[in-house]
Amino acid sequence: MQVPARKTKVDDMIDEEVEKPIKMARVMKIVEESSGSSLAEETEVEDGWEKVPDGKKSRGPKSITLKMSTVSTPNATGPPGSSTSNTTTAVTKRQRQNAKKKEAAKAAKEAEEAERLGRLSAHKRQQERIRMNEQSSSASNNRSSKSKEVSGGMKASIADDGKLIWE
Repeated sequence: MQVPARKTKVDDMIDEEVEKPIKMARVMKIVEESSGSSLAEETEVEDGWEKVPDGKKSRGPKSITLKMSTVSTPNATGPPGSSTSNTTTAVTKRQRQNAKKKEAAKAAKEAEEAERLGRLSAHKRQQERIRMNEQSSSASNNRSSKSKEVSGGMKASIADDGKLIWE
């Protein structure tokens, strides 16, 4: 096996058993696809490059289309054959019932949320009131405790043997 000529300064540090040298390279030309391309156009040769068709049909960009329907009146203006059928544009009884249920559920949910927020604010006010009362009572207790002795009325003394005695 012939050793290839050294191309870089680190070629002698590469372990050829672990990283086998690449024997071939592939070059591809990326061509922007035109909107009206056909299979015949995809296989034609451009400047020595050949475009290989893939097995899948090209898909356009995915998009979401929303269609709004309106209720048509029987006295619609225009020729009688030009209007669409009433089943596709008119709202059915079931749809009206479902819309009414949905609206009622939404109103109930909003009422429950308002009630919850009211209870929450009342609870916060009550907690704040309790906290303020505790602070004011503890402040008055602190003033009266300063007049008391720090040790709770007991005295500390040291015995002859060096032990601390509380009396």
